[in-house]
Amino acid sequence: MPRTLFLNSSQTVEIPDEEKTYLFTLGTENAQAELLIDIINKRLRVLKIMGNKEESILEKIYEVAKLNKLGKIWAVATIDQWEWFFKWGYILEGILPRYFNSGSAYYMAYFLSSERRISTLIDEEERLINNLKKQNLAGKLPALPEGYEMRLGNFEDVEELAKFYDEIFPTYPTPMHDPKYVKKMMNNKVIFNIIFWKGKIVTAASADIEEASKTVEMTDIACSPEHRGKQLPVIAINSLEKKMKQLKMKTLYTLARAKLPGINKAFYRLGYSYYGRLINNCDIFDGYEDMNLLVKVL
Repeated sequence: MPRTLFLNSSQTVEIPDEEKTYLFTLGTENAQAELLIDIINKRLRVLKIMGNKEESILEKIYEVAKLNKLGKIWAVATIDQWEWFFKWGYILEGILPRYFNSGSAYYMAYFLSSERRISTLIDEEERLINNLKKQNLAGKLPALPEGYEMRLGNFEDVEELAKFYDEIFPTYPTPMHDPKYVKKMMNNKVIFNIIFWKGKIVTAASADIEEASKTVEMTDIACSPEHRGKQLPVIAINSLEKKMKQLKMKTLYTLARAKLPGINKAFYRLGYSYYGRLINNCDIFDGYEDMNLLVKVL
C-alpha cells in the first residue's frame, strides 16, 4: 500500500511502501529548505537552507515534522546559520570540520518529544569516550589474518551483502537487508570493502562519498559474531581509507554507536577524534541509539 506524507498542512504525497525516504524542497518567499523525511528513523533531515534566515521557514519545517509524527529534526547548518537554529530552540550536537567551503558543518537537533530528547545511557557513554581519549591507541595497525580474503564489493555481491546485514542487525537505519537498496547504493558510487572467510562474507564496511565537499562517511560496518576479536573492521576501514586518500578526499567521519566500546575503540585506533554525540538519532539493532560523531581530517 502507498504511504501518505504531509509536505505542509494542505499538501500530501503518496509514496510506495518500500520507499523509506522522501526528498523535497520547502519554501517561503525569501528562503528555501531541502528536506528529507526519514521514515525508518522517524526524523526530518534539513540538508540545507538557502536564502534569508527567516523564522517562517523554521516554523514550516517544524510543521512538516509534527504533521508526519516525527520525533526529531536533524539539521546541517553553516557557521552563519547555527546560532539562528539555536535561538529557535535547536541544540548543537556535533561539528563536522571542513564540510563547507566556508568552514564546518554544525549538526543541530530539535526534538518533538521528551522520550526522543532524553538519553538513558548518557553517563555510560560519557565514561566510555572519556576513557578512550586518555588512551594512546594509535600505532601499527593489524594485517589481515591468514585464511581471510579482502576485496572491494561489486554488483555480484549485492544479494550476499543484503543477507549478511539482515543476519547481523534486527533493525537498521537504512534498508540494507534489501538487495535493491544495496544495488542502488553501489549505483550512487558508495564503495564497499568486504572480508571473506571460506567464500562467505564475515565483515563489511562502506565509504559514502560526497564529492562536492570531499567528505566521506565511513559506515555500514558489521562483523559476524564468530569472527570478532580479530580487528577485522579496523582492517576493512583502514583499507577503505587508503582508497579515499587516492581519491583526494579531505574529511572522513563516522556515526558510531555510542554505547559500544568496540567500534569506538576501532576508530580511535585509526586516528579519529570525538566531535559530538547525536541523541537517539537512529533506529539500530533494537531501538533508538545515541551516535558518536568521530572525525579524521586527512
